[in-house]
Amino acid sequence: MMKTCTRCKVEKPITEFRLLHKRYRHSYCNDCFREYHREWTNSPAGQRWQKANNKRFHKRRPNYGADYQRQRRLGMWERIFTTYGRVCVCCGEAEPAFLTVDHVNNDGGADRKKHGNSAAFRWWLSNQPAKLPDYAMMCFNCNLGRERNNGICPHQPKLTLVERGE
Repeated sequence: MMKTCTRCKVEKPITEFRLLHKRYRHSYCNDCFREYHREWTNSPAGQRWQKANNKRFHKRRPNYGADYQRQRRLGMWERIFTTYGRVCVCCGEAEPAFLTVDHVNNDGGADRKKHGNSAAFRWWLSNQPAKLPDYAMMCFNCNLGRERNNGICPHQPKLTLVERGE
């Protein structure tokens, strides 16, 4: 079945026209509709309409993006906590706001190069099917203490140089 586009006046197959309300086809072919839509959105009237529509949308849903991101981040951390535990392996801190993922082998720089940034790394870690031996749940204090104290947490008993093998 064929139909003529009212904009370019070319006869085209009916499948070249957008479906409207499940039964009717648009009067512009797909190519002309794309061109018309691009022109309209770049016109002053189209930009005013988009700006007003965005304001209406966000007025009704003021925290739309923030709420979605918060729920997504909390779900990711929930999967990590389920896999790696909800307490620091060093000192036993259980407050979720203080916990972070520790690289047991101190190779966080290599992970950042591999995965991009910390958010991408946490997403990758939260989607692993099982616990990986290279990572552990630690509080920020223990994690930074290990970094600044040559891999030994300040909570650990003080070892003499002989016991450390130095």
